[in-house]
Amino acid sequence: KIVMSSSLTLAALALASRPPRAVQHVSRRASALAACAVPDPSRRSGLCVIDSHNLAYRMQFAMPELTSRQGEPAQALLGFCNKLVQLRDVFPGYRMLAVFDEGAPARRVEMLPEYKETRAPMPPALRSQMGHIREAAECLGVPTISRFGVEADDLIACAVALARSEGAAAVSIVTSDKDLLQLVSGDSGGDAGALDATNVTVFDDRKKVLLDAAAVQAKHGVRPDQLVDLLALVGDASDNVPGVPGVGQKTAAKLLGEHGTLDAVLAAAPSMKKSKRRDALIAHAEQARLARQLVQLDASVGGVDPEELRGALPAPPAELPHLRDFLQHHGFTQLERRLFKAREAIERAQRKRGSPRPAT
Repeated sequence: KIVMSSSLTLAALALASRPPRAVQHVSRRASALAACAVPDPSRRSGLCVIDSHNLAYRMQFAMPELTSRQGEPAQALLGFCNKLVQLRDVFPGYRMLAVFDEGAPARRVEMLPEYKETRAPMPPALRSQMGHIREAAECLGVPTISRFGVEADDLIACAVALARSEGAAAVSIVTSDKDLLQLVSGDSGGDAGALDATNVTVFDDRKKVLLDAAAVQAKHGVRPDQLVDLLALVGDASDNVPGVPGVGQKTAAKLLGEHGTLDAVLAAAPSMKKSKRRDALIAHAEQARLARQLVQLDASVGGVDPEELRGALPAPPAELPHLRDFLQHHGFTQLERRLFKAREAIERAQRKRGSPRPAT
């Protein structure tokens, strides 16, 4: 079941320049999006951006243990393949882009050597699959990008900014990472005509939730454009980013509701009623400013080719030249049958008529 946030309608998601077209039922998993309105590919298309490491990690631990024909770990790889096929159904008519991390996050480590230091290293079983996962995306017709020393989150921010400048109808980011919610576009109040030219949402495929500005506000108590300041006050334990001691999410949201921005909160702190919270805001002001720099995504990093956003829409799986060999190589027989079932039926019918087989 796909859950839609309170103010987001699927027609608003598409923002097509002509009246939206109803999309027919495309798969059991995507059935809740059967009425999804999609952009007119001949005019402005949508873009689906995949936070690939985030997805691969979740697939590694969500899937049962599996080995390929070569005896290598393969559960994350198969889960990733299945998810990309599902996403093609969930976002029909969208161009797709898979973004990967590569190397240590140099800029943030320079600002804070302890950045992400508390995270456990990638499990060897997952690390051995990452090259195959990237190859899987490409075999499924999804371009991939990475840049050494640059976090995928920054590349995603760059891709979103480029898509907006190119006039994309909509961008949806596939992730469960809260940091990327800062890219969600402004609230429409339920009025599709009032949305930004490019409507940016986050699709949490794990929870089957599509998040717009109203959903961000409901979950975190602030607008998407205030999320960076919220995280600066609260900190982010998963990335080892310090905040202001004693300030939790509710308190941070209340402060930002009263003052608007982190700078305004810190400026007002000396005049606040004496309390431990007031003292913490004053004593840890610079720490909060550093946290803001660490949490703020950098859309200026480059590394995203605009041509990747202008490319052709993904071809049907059965028409992708390298996909079948890839699936057979890894022993993903059920997925191969599912994707090539229609093509095989055509081939059987043509053989009965004595017609030539379709070109591969």
